[in-house]
Amino acid sequence: MAVSLESLDLTPEQLDVAREMVRKWAYIKWEEAGRPQSDGEQFWSEAEREWIERCYVPPRLPEPVVVAPPVASRAQRPVRETVGA
Repeated sequence: MAVSLESLDLTPEQLDVAREMVRKWAYIKWEEAGRPQSDGEQFWSEAEREWIERCYVPPRLPEPVVVAPPVASRAQRPVRETVGA
């Protein structure tokens, strides 16, 4: 499945801003290509891919915190009995 703006985890407001930026980038690409007679899908796809690569930062879960077990002090360590020879 191809990644698109609609497949990203964006709020409606973020999606609107992203679409507007992609629209502007696609238009610039179309103009730079000499305003060809096409439906513009190629320019939209390129601009959308570039926006995702440059601007989209997916939400991340917090990194798990690894807590090492406490190190017992000498006073807390069990006493080992020594066996006499």
